[in-house]
Amino acid sequence: EIGAFGGDRSRVAIHGQSSGGGLVELQYVSPQSDGLFRAAISESGSLSAMPLEAALRNTRELGKAVGCKDEARLKECFKALPPLAITSLTYAGAWGPTVDAVTIPRDPASMLEAGEVVSSVDAVVFGAQTNDSFLFLSRDYTTHGASQPNDHPDGYLEYMNASTYMSILTSTLGHAVSHKHRRLALELYPPVTQYPPRRNGSIVNTQSLGRAESDRMLCSNRRRARQLGAKGGRRGYVYRFNYWYKSNRKCRAVPNFHLDYLGAVHQDEVTFVLGQPNFMEQGSCCGVWGLSEGEEGCPKTTSCTACYDEELGSGYHAYFDAKEFRFARLVGSLWTSFADYGSPVGAAWPDVKGSGTGSGGIVLDADERGGHAVEEELYGNAKVCGLWDALA
Repeated sequence: EIGAFGGDRSRVAIHGQSSGGGLVELQYVSPQSDGLFRAAISESGSLSAMPLEAALRNTRELGKAVGCKDEARLKECFKALPPLAITSLTYAGAWGPTVDAVTIPRDPASMLEAGEVVSSVDAVVFGAQTNDSFLFLSRDYTTHGASQPNDHPDGYLEYMNASTYMSILTSTLGHAVSHKHRRLALELYPPVTQYPPRRNGSIVNTQSLGRAESDRMLCSNRRRARQLGAKGGRRGYVYRFNYWYKSNRKCRAVPNFHLDYLGAVHQDEVTFVLGQPNFMEQGSCCGVWGLSEGEEGCPKTTSCTACYDEELGSGYHAYFDAKEFRFARLVGSLWTSFADYGSPVGAAWPDVKGSGTGSGGIVLDADERGGHAVEEELYGNAKVCGLWDALA
């Protein structure tokens, strides 16, 4: 089929973001995918699958919820139900890829560590945003019931005191964490103890929780890239995306313009990868900030032009100012050249295996000269991934 579209079946690259990135990563350990592609790009992805028994238990619980209580006839009972009876319970329990001993033979992370990667795969790109996890985590720490407002400089973030912060950070590390690693975590993510007037806490403490969770993800990306290159001579590339869309303040749909308090968060790279603003969430309403909270919270419009400004330029340039247009073209060229050649072309981007230090990577940032910079260690500080690798 690839050939019918003028493509080369020996040079196929697959690409996914968020949960899509996780699904892409499962393909490089799934024996059934061998020979179907040679390279993969995982944006804010992971490598995991639930045990079979957990999936079966969830299926039985779903059956009880819709009146299908006879386990022997569960499938037939489900098939007889109206589709909405099932789909309306999508978020009622856990679901996702499952270790079924066929498509996914065993725990996928263990398979990667053992070098059980399909033979056709040569290279994988792993990456995430600097503050990736904060898009979701911040919603747990806002005041007034707000959900990441895009019209308030501090996003109504909770002013968290140092004691609460350290308790939550310790829980993030795991209660069995050693004193050594707890001290290191507090060195890397120190609590703020000096508060603004008439406040019993600091929003910086809230933001630091997002940094810690995001660093865990970024270090996991580097770890998987090392494992990919450790056996079989494959190439793993890692990036940290440190920018978000700012060309048009009216273009406020996720993942486009947002205020500084979030930093570069989950999904912010997508606009630059695809070369135009896009609306990934329900509630976006063609330029209105919103997250997936159920039904659209604003009226439908006949046209979607909030992100298009011909004063910036014509064609795709109307979405970006000059700096961000150059940056989008750089990011797009890195992705497409990786698909074409199996390695990114157009920027100095060392693969992890070839860096000589067991690390390596690139920062993508429109404010950097040329839009990028080599980053041998995360933030130039080996202690960061030293902590999260030890706790993995």
